[in-house]
Amino acid sequence: MDPPRRSSSAPVCPKRWTMSPEGSDEHRATFKPRISGAETSREAAAALPQADAAGVKDGQQKQRTFMKAHFQSEIEALNRQIRELAERVLGQVRRAAEAAATGNSAAADSVAQGDEAVDRQEVRIEEECLKIMALYAPVADELRYVFGVTKVNHELERIGDQAKKIAQHAMRSIGDWPPATAGDISRLAELAVTATVRAIDAFIAQNAEEARAVWEQDAALDALHDRLCELFEQALAQPGANVRSLLSGRTVVSSLERIGDHATRIAKIVLYMRHGEIVRHRRPPSERMRVLFICTHNSARSQMAEAWLKHLYGDRFEAESAGLEAGTINPLAIEAMREVGIDISRNRTQDVFDLVKAGRLYAYAITVCDEASAERCPIFAGITRREHWSFPDPAAFTGSHE
Repeated sequence: MDPPRRSSSAPVCPKRWTMSPEGSDEHRATFKPRISGAETSREAAAALPQADAAGVKDGQQKQRTFMKAHFQSEIEALNRQIRELAERVLGQVRRAAEAAATGNSAAADSVAQGDEAVDRQEVRIEEECLKIMALYAPVADELRYVFGVTKVNHELERIGDQAKKIAQHAMRSIGDWPPATAGDISRLAELAVTATVRAIDAFIAQNAEEARAVWEQDAALDALHDRLCELFEQALAQPGANVRSLLSGRTVVSSLERIGDHATRIAKIVLYMRHGEIVRHRRPPSERMRVLFICTHNSARSQMAEAWLKHLYGDRFEAESAGLEAGTINPLAIEAMREVGIDISRNRTQDVFDLVKAGRLYAYAITVCDEASAERCPIFAGITRREHWSFPDPAAFTGSHE
């Protein structure tokens, strides 16, 4: 049996086409394509009322506000964590300094036990910083801050490592260290603790001026470190020296100096966070080389040398003068300097031994007296170079002013 035939009045159309209602009986048809789902969406979007578009914009603004608030919450939590780490590390440094200065075994044991907690917290903070950067993609000041926290976090952990090393070596025959080092080690430990405290304070307060001050004070710590290293090396050269103990003392000194270096790096990071200024490889802008001129009574030769250096190169050098015994300024020296436009009439004399006791540090110590007197000059901590320039003593001058 043949299948039923389709009516000629009902033409077959593709699935994507429909008969126009205007089709005629002669099978004249006008075909329209069906509207796809994507096309429907585009048309619907184009037809959205203005009120709906405003609603979408308002929703986007609320989302941005929410993300900003959440980001700030994350930053506050990060701040709390880094402050807790800073306080923990500072406690480690103080106990290590006590162990180095006094041989306190309880303080040394406490440092060793606390190091693992420092390491764990450092890892948590690093993970938090990476999460914040991945989720919120901070830019400009916010990015600089988070990046700065990661670097400060690393420096704090390194300070903790140095504290642990000090505690380990401070207990090794501290009594065999050169007696002359006792006071200087205490002073070096004090400088290291102070630098760490000030660097952490500068970071927490985001105080650029305090950070710059920490940076500029690092030279004093370095100079004292150099002086102590010389003393330990001299002791090591002596017959029968306790090498193990002396090397431990040398390690303690180096670790204290490195704590100061890490504190200085934190200070430089603060400058970057505040101003976007990378100063990692620079010297402090206000740092001038310190030079001390020494003569017998600080009455003429050293005063004149100090005045000339200040006059010619005051932007590069910080000059002072002193005598083996403080006297009074020679009137002829005052008159001679006045003739070239330099006034030293208000200068005061000082004793070089008082400067040594005060712990003053100089890059150069230059004696301008006779060689015999120069031999009596004390040794300063951290002197880079010592020079002797012999000049006649104006006090020996005889004759008239003419």
